[in-house]
Amino acid sequence: MPTNVLRVLVVPVLIGVLWIGLRLASIDGGPTVLLSDGLHNPAHGLIVDEFDDPYEAPRAGFDGAQFYAIARSPLDVDKAAEHVDPPTYRLRRILYPAIAGLLAPGGGTMLIWALAFVSLAGVAIGAQALDRLPGAPPWLPLTMVINPGVIAGLWLSLSDVLATGLVLAAFAALFSRHRRRVGAAVVLLALACLTREISVLAAFALALLPGLSRRDRLLVGVVPCLPVGLWSLYLARALDAPLFAQPYGGTFTAPFLGWFHNDSTPEELLLAAAMGLVLAASLTKWRSTPFPVTAYVAVSLGVLVCSTPIIMDTWMGSTRVITAALPLAVWALVGRPSLRRRELSPQARGRSMTQTPQPTPAV
Repeated sequence: MPTNVLRVLVVPVLIGVLWIGLRLASIDGGPTVLLSDGLHNPAHGLIVDEFDDPYEAPRAGFDGAQFYAIARSPLDVDKAAEHVDPPTYRLRRILYPAIAGLLAPGGGTMLIWALAFVSLAGVAIGAQALDRLPGAPPWLPLTMVINPGVIAGLWLSLSDVLATGLVLAAFAALFSRHRRRVGAAVVLLALACLTREISVLAAFALALLPGLSRRDRLLVGVVPCLPVGLWSLYLARALDAPLFAQPYGGTFTAPFLGWFHNDSTPEELLLAAAMGLVLAASLTKWRSTPFPVTAYVAVSLGVLVCSTPIIMDTWMGSTRVITAALPLAVWALVGRPSLRRRELSPQARGRSMTQTPQPTPAV
C-alpha cells in the first residue's frame, strides 16, 4: 500500500473506527449506544419497537436516534416527521440519513453500522482534503479525526462528520489550481449544506477568495444555498410546519450567556475554551492565511461564543459548532505561510491558468 494512502486515508479512518470501538466498549447496550436514544427523545418509540433492550441515555439523549428515524424513511417525509422534532429542522439535514438508509433499507443494526460507515467516509474525505491544502504538514489529516466534534459525531451518529469532510473538501478544491475547481467547490458545498445547514457559512466565506471573477463569486456564495433552501421550502409546505423552527429555544444567544447557564462540568467548558483559543490564535496569522479561512474561523468562533445553554450543556454539543473550523485553524497556525501566499495568490493562479509549456528543443 502506498505510504501516502496509508498516512492520509487508512490511519485517520482506523482512528475513527477506534473511537467508535471505545464508545461501544465503555457503555453496555451494543450498537444502539451509537444512537444515544433517551426516554424523552421523539424517536424513542421507534427505537424501542425495532430493538430489544436498547441503550437508554439520560433524558432525551442526543440526535442520533432522530437521524436513525429519518434514515428509516428518507423518501417519506410524513412518516419520518412522526419521530423527529421539530420536523423541518431535523429533515433539513437529509443527505446523511438518506445515504445510510439507501445502504441499509431494512433498518435495525445494519442501519446503525451504515450511519457509522457514512461518518467514516466523511473522515476519509476530510483527511484527504486537509492533505491537499498548500503548505500542510504531513500530520494535518489526523486533525480531522483527533477532533472533539468529530469524535462526538462518531459516538452519537450525527451528520457533523460528513458535513465537516465536505466543507474541508470544498476549501481544498477552491484552493487548488484545477481548472474545474469552482464547479467542484460548488457541488461539495451544496452537499455539505444538505448535510448540515450551517455549512452555508463556508460558502459565504469561500466566495470572498481574492481573484475570483464576479460570476464565480456568485456561483460559490449563492448556488450551494439553493438546494437546501428549496428542500426546506418543500418540507415546510409538505408538513405544514414552520420553516424556521428551532429546537430547545434556538441556537444563538448573547455572547457567553450560554457558557454560564448550562449543566456542563468545568472540564467540558475548559475544553470548549481551549478550542476557542486555538481558533482565536489562528486569527493572528491573517496576513499569511487565505482570507476565506480567516473569515470562516472568525464566524465559527462567533457561533461558539454565542451558543445557547442547550448546546453548551456537554462537550459533545459545544465542540460540534466548530468541528470544521478547528483543522483549518491548525493549518493557519502551523502551515507554511510563504507557500500558502504563493500558491493561493491571484497572480500565481493567473500564471498557472495562462502559462503554456514550452516545446523541448530538438537535439
